[in-house]
Amino acid sequence: MSSALDPERFPDQLLESGRGGARPYLSTSGEAWSLYQDGYHLLESEMVSKNQRRFGRPCRYAVNGKGLRAARHIRSLELLFSPARGALVFAPVALVGLAGVVRALRARRPRFLPEGWPWRHWLPLACTGAALGHLLWVGVRAPWDEGPFWGPRLVSPAWPPLLLFLPEGLLALRLAGVLVAVVSVAVQALGSLAYDGRWDRLHRTAMGRLGPARWNPGESPIAFQLGERVVRLAVPGLDGNRLVVREHPLVIHGPHGSRIAFAEPVLVTGTDVTLGHVHLEGGARVEGGRLALRAPGDGLFLRVSEGARVRRLELRLAGRGRGTLSVTERTFWTAPRGRDHPVQGGFRLRQAYFYPESGGPDVRITLATAGEVELESVALVPPREPENVIRLP
Repeated sequence: MSSALDPERFPDQLLESGRGGARPYLSTSGEAWSLYQDGYHLLESEMVSKNQRRFGRPCRYAVNGKGLRAARHIRSLELLFSPARGALVFAPVALVGLAGVVRALRARRPRFLPEGWPWRHWLPLACTGAALGHLLWVGVRAPWDEGPFWGPRLVSPAWPPLLLFLPEGLLALRLAGVLVAVVSVAVQALGSLAYDGRWDRLHRTAMGRLGPARWNPGESPIAFQLGERVVRLAVPGLDGNRLVVREHPLVIHGPHGSRIAFAEPVLVTGTDVTLGHVHLEGGARVEGGRLALRAPGDGLFLRVSEGARVRRLELRLAGRGRGTLSVTERTFWTAPRGRDHPVQGGFRLRQAYFYPESGGPDVRITLATAGEVELESVALVPPREPENVIRLP
């Protein structure tokens, strides 16, 4: 029987086995069991070869004759409670739904569910089983914590069956349930308005794995986005035949000035207010008083202040490194327009800026190509202002 199976046609053979007609693989129960065994060992061999190519070892999972069991890399506690990816951290409202399931099973006459024997027990148990089954499937799936996303994205389909009992849970927990639901909505709103993948760029290793930030509440995505204080208003749009996302980032209570120095946090100084809403993008990070840009997309954002848009200004960049710096200007509704500046070693760049002739008030300074650049200072000042001005403490 095993000679009839191959990796390319195995799914089709399974489909053919369930159809009418000749039914070539299920003519007897013995052949059906043989097909199952051969298919299982085929999938096992495919998994071993895939793990060897992807992880450099064959035992990402341990497989035995009884089925697939999680190896030591399956982090069930992390899936549920980790500050970085915990399902119940990003959606604690699921606990209210679970309390509603318990109440529905114990109540003689559930308030929000149909009466009668089939509904009283089987509906809560079926929904709970569906949610737990999905959680178990996600727990044994290797890449559930990979990629930039807000919370454990693969867990989301498990919540609707539990949230069906949210009204029952609110009756059981009362004010506590309401507070948990409000926190869940607030966490998801924070992700939708603030998250842009920067946290993952900063905390993932070169292999895409999360480091110690998994269990550090102070370095969690929620704490990070609250500390950034950046809100991104965005709508989809069309740029010719391309689908684009138009963003308008806002820094809540952010500083304003004309010069940017790189400390923790980024320091904006100057009594002549020409720029504001300064924040870092991508994997840009402050190291030793400089802004390190090590990958394409790492950069700095600033917005020209409204009062400075009638003046002729000059954008000044000082730093060192190797690569190509891209300085782009745009508005919320228009495509970016800018210039590329190849740099090698120490550099001081100057680029004229006049709002009526520019691409817009939103200015992004990013690393456009492979390389590594460290910015020492950024300034948006009048062209005749001296480089080394005296700053009062």
